[in-house]
Amino acid sequence: MDQMNETMKILMEEQERIKGQVNLWETKLRKMDEKHNFVDECRWRNNILIFIIEECLQESYFDTLKITEGILRIKLKVGISS
Repeated sequence: MDQMNETMKILMEEQERIKGQVNLWETKLRKMDEKHNFVDECRWRNNILIFIIEECLQESYFDTLKITEGILRIKLKVGISS
């Protein structure tokens, strides 16, 4: 009976240690999530969405960039810097 009580005590201590580790990792994950959301918000804050430009399948990123810059400069009269 003493051995069973000792084993239960060890298991309960181990369970508490594991709970502590889980809480620690959950806290770290929550902080990382908050940082990720902050960075994501900052990234979006400095961008604009344009819905009037149609993309072609064969069009490269740079082709789309040139078209977008042209629309911003000519139609919207917005200055663009490299």
